[in-house]
Amino acid sequence: MLRCIHCNRSENKVTLSSSFQCLDKLDCWNIVQDRNRIAIVVIYFDCACNGINKAEGTEMGVGIAAYIDGIYSEEYSGSRLIPKGTIDIGEFTAFIYALSVAILIRKTYAKYTFKIFGDSQFVVRATNGINRVGAKHFAYHNKANKLKKQLDTSLQSIIWIPREQNMVADKLSKEAIHSLFT
Repeated sequence: MLRCIHCNRSENKVTLSSSFQCLDKLDCWNIVQDRNRIAIVVIYFDCACNGINKAEGTEMGVGIAAYIDGIYSEEYSGSRLIPKGTIDIGEFTAFIYALSVAILIRKTYAKYTFKIFGDSQFVVRATNGINRVGAKHFAYHNKANKLKKQLDTSLQSIIWIPREQNMVADKLSKEAIHSLFT
């Protein structure tokens, strides 16, 4: 009698090896993954504004793109239209949206770890404690820090990336703005 190397199920089988994989190893492997494996969730965030947004004059769109173990997740990706504000406030809002989705995913899948990427140096540096934020952004920074604490050690990193590497979140943020005109 041998035991499966994945699920420990016994099977009457005579082979030279002392271990085997179940014949239905796909189902077996999925069970083992759910039980023991730590998955990585990568979330990209971005903000787009309609036209020139120097003061606080136009609506903005925020978008996040979530990938679970490298596979794009439509369920956890999306875009929203947000009220008028500066581009920095929009980027903070997109980051808060990304953190909120990470918390939602974590409630369903407790063993997942998270990496969050954005092309806003201001937000990434502020949330990593490198830059200080002014009074105008303090409430957003505070909210982001509270959400980060909820994720605790499952949030591995918040990383700045060039705009060219943030195309999916950028596209989603622009879709929110385009919804105004359709």
